[in-house]
Amino acid sequence: MRDRGSWAIWFAALAGFVFDLCCFYPGAMGYDDAVTWARVLGAPTDDVGGVGLLMLWRVTENFISGPGGPYLVELLLFWTSLPLVLSSLRLTVLGSWTVMLVASSAPICFLALSRMGTDTALMAALLGAFAALLLFEQRRRSSFLFVTAVLLIWSLTLRRNALPAVIPLVIYGVWLQSPATGGKLLVSIKSILAMLAIWSVAQVAFHTVDQRKAVFPATQLWDLAMMSVDVGEVLLPPNTHGPGLDVEDIRQAVDPYTNTTLFSRTHAGMKSPFLSPESPLNAEILNAWGGAIVRYPSAYLAHRWQLTKGLFGTRPRSWPHDLVYVDDVPQVLTNPPVDRNHGKLHLASIRAFEALRDTFAFCAWPYLLLLMCAIVTAWLARKHDRRYSYASLAIGVSGLLYALPLPFVAPSAEIRYLTWPCFAAIVSAAFSGRFIFLANSRTEQN
Repeated sequence: MRDRGSWAIWFAALAGFVFDLCCFYPGAMGYDDAVTWARVLGAPTDDVGGVGLLMLWRVTENFISGPGGPYLVELLLFWTSLPLVLSSLRLTVLGSWTVMLVASSAPICFLALSRMGTDTALMAALLGAFAALLLFEQRRRSSFLFVTAVLLIWSLTLRRNALPAVIPLVIYGVWLQSPATGGKLLVSIKSILAMLAIWSVAQVAFHTVDQRKAVFPATQLWDLAMMSVDVGEVLLPPNTHGPGLDVEDIRQAVDPYTNTTLFSRTHAGMKSPFLSPESPLNAEILNAWGGAIVRYPSAYLAHRWQLTKGLFGTRPRSWPHDLVYVDDVPQVLTNPPVDRNHGKLHLASIRAFEALRDTFAFCAWPYLLLLMCAIVTAWLARKHDRRYSYASLAIGVSGLLYALPLPFVAPSAEIRYLTWPCFAAIVSAAFSGRFIFLANSRTEQN
């Protein structure tokens, strides 16, 4: 029966993989992803768009030109990892199918599988690392720890803010590997050393590009611009913009949901915010940003609260649909044209995305509420069932730590930034729910 159930899970995963391919292949991509493709084809490289995606794309371009290559790898990794995770839950076939359906078709998760890019790749990589840890817990083979390390290293090269999501999985892996008698101190020391090793290896990838760039100043300048409009004073450093910049110029250029318009719509002109890490202008921007927050904390918090509402809540229909979904392959530099998906399933999915994009369906806060409930349940259950509760904590805290800084560091209200926390919420809840079911079963038997 177990073999039959395993085959049923894998058959369902294959069906999901084929369905996503029919719906979305070769995968939509945003402007940043199109720029990454241009760099794969020979444009100068930098580390703004995710070095991990650049590295993957350079490999797949040899076999499948365009976004279809990375998209196929992301889908394969996701649909291979998900059944492995579900198998460790030891559910019935119906239960496994239900969790798989919910995890892959919940609106935000299904939306993520419609596009290729760093956020979808990060979800697949972290899920793969979690699946490898569960396999190690069952079979005790060190090769699974190696796979985990590789996927976590790749995660750190996909997005610069991936570190908080990686740390809980590293701690979970060390706990699984360490003897039960090792104690908290030994687990803590090993976790720190393992994290340093993984982080150090990931940093090597950032030195393979032609130019290193500082990314956060773009967000800091946007914060300063929004605060400038609020307080009626130009707070941006003089060396970051052209002559004649005033509050009215900033007001007509900025949007509350993205930082990109600041750098394209001001009449005075803004300098590129992506500077080399050694540029003294980085420190100038940082000092102006910190000083403005100290002087006008309410203006800063009002701006960031407005972004947070858009990030975790509904997005008005007047906002661009790109904040929710993309259905395009932007033409950048000398990129060749891409044959887009015009199938009936694809068109029906895009119509659904458009109809629902300003509704509760694409709100992230219910996922976060589910995530916190799953974490609390797992924490309370940790002394009674370490197997499911620790697994729930590992992936749940990973999603939560990734989401918590976003209200302060996100450069826009794009829903893709919440891909991993929303998916982690469903998986963490499944593990916590499994513990509750087993606990009730034991109670009834007694």
